[in-house]
Amino acid sequence: AACKILSSFCDSLVHLGPDFVILKPCPKLDAMLFRMSSIGKSFCDLIGAEDDKHMFVSALRESAATMNISPGMTHLRLADSFGQIAKLYAHYVCYHTSSGEPHFLLALVEMEERATPIAVSPLAPSGLPDLPNMEVFLEMDEDSGDLLILSLSSNMCSILGEGFEGREVEALVTDGYQQAFIQWIQYMFNTASGRGKEVKDRFGFVQIRSHYPHLYCADVQGTFRIASGIEFVTLKFEPPQAPQ
Repeated sequence: AACKILSSFCDSLVHLGPDFVILKPCPKLDAMLFRMSSIGKSFCDLIGAEDDKHMFVSALRESAATMNISPGMTHLRLADSFGQIAKLYAHYVCYHTSSGEPHFLLALVEMEERATPIAVSPLAPSGLPDLPNMEVFLEMDEDSGDLLILSLSSNMCSILGEGFEGREVEALVTDGYQQAFIQWIQYMFNTASGRGKEVKDRFGFVQIRSHYPHLYCADVQGTFRIASGIEFVTLKFEPPQAPQ
């Protein structure tokens, strides 16, 4: 019953064990923070501020110690994979298993737009893989005219993670690049459609959404072509070379 009530108004529902480890898959939390699967990880490791972490742990431990089944609420700041801070309302309720262990349900509601990251690395850190064949295949939705992500190459999946198929193309890059990125694609797409043949162009550096703990930068080359009357677009992402 508590799951249904909390799920009805939250952005992500998280199940925590007595040591605050995430017990069940949380695809909405992973999408919110642009991370790989968070199951099995300590939720406290996602909290960006030490004072928030202390307040969160104290509140849940008090709830467990007093056997209080009434929901509580606190504020949290979680750091996403781009270094941006997600400010959240965290509604929580404690329940005890048949063995007497306290478990927690955590309902997260994002308060506002993400804050601008404090620092952004201009190049992919050396810890990130230098992957070839990072490609995204797009198609146009006949009803809306939007360019949607049809599929990803396996190496592109390793950078972006899961769940991008079917989304609009601007989901590939971070907010600071979206407008220029979309304008470039629209221009090239219209040019390719008008000519009725393959057109190639290079956009430049963008910051790709990545489940790695750093922004992943790449140079983008687009190939636009007409095939059997249906418009297809291939975007190739090339990691920049770090200076020697």
